[in-house]
Amino acid sequence: MVELEDQTESILPKKQQFAIHLKGKYGRQLQKDHPEIVDDFRGGSTHKDIVRDYDVEVKFGVTESIARGIVRHALVGCDFPGYSYTGLLESEELSDLAEEHHLQALEKMREDERGIFGITKEENKEYGRQGGKIGGQKSLEMKVGVHGKTGEEKKEMIKKALATKGYIYPSPQEEAYIWEAAQNPERKRCGGVNLDELTKDVNSLFPESGRSKKQVSRILDRLRRKKGAKTKEKITDEQKDFVIDLAKKYQHRNGRVKRKIVAEKYNDHFHDGKPVRDGVFVNNVLRDYRNKL
Repeated sequence: MVELEDQTESILPKKQQFAIHLKGKYGRQLQKDHPEIVDDFRGGSTHKDIVRDYDVEVKFGVTESIARGIVRHALVGCDFPGYSYTGLLESEELSDLAEEHHLQALEKMREDERGIFGITKEENKEYGRQGGKIGGQKSLEMKVGVHGKTGEEKKEMIKKALATKGYIYPSPQEEAYIWEAAQNPERKRCGGVNLDELTKDVNSLFPESGRSKKQVSRILDRLRRKKGAKTKEKITDEQKDFVIDLAKKYQHRNGRVKRKIVAEKYNDHFHDGKPVRDGVFVNNVLRDYRNKL
């Protein structure tokens, strides 16, 4: 449970006090309305993911920052005057999940080719000395340290770092299989890819990888972004209406929109099946629609 001292109100500015009260108040409400967020968090979703998936900003009419705080209180609890309650997670489980999320963040950074990983202790010390002497901007200008690495070198660094955490970077053959299999209409389920079946087949062909369904899904998402056509098209009212109609049709039992399926249907209709639009696009269209209601 998050403990907040009674003196908080007399110390913090009014605006910050108000934000804290909103987080405490709506954190409890979110627990009641969507207790399933704890399963999402256990499955690897971050606070930001949950805010997006459950439209917390729109639901409570708050900023993204406050919405993340609401999710946090719903998960870990709150002890603030007027809003005292336990979280959906026990403290021990929260600690374990924090470690899992850290590893998943490393994986995501590898997929996006970000961060500094895989360097030796000697290289790290040398980069630190050089960076300390000339500063970050100068490091960039002079191509010193990680800024002197090529894209492929950085990719190799990240691969090494993730290998120490037990993650096997997908080979070109594994990526090719995942991509081609995902395009097979026979593997579709309710309009989307049957990840359970795909994960089983991937582990059968590439047993050394030991993929989880979450990892296969992320690899597939990265390949979609990589292979998808870049577009600057301005969405028309017809396209917006198409997304909204699909969103009403494809929903989970809890009312959440199946964004990936909607995106696939949209791409089939407007882009000949090319992965031009994704779930984020669908979410943005729906958010604009709700804001105008």
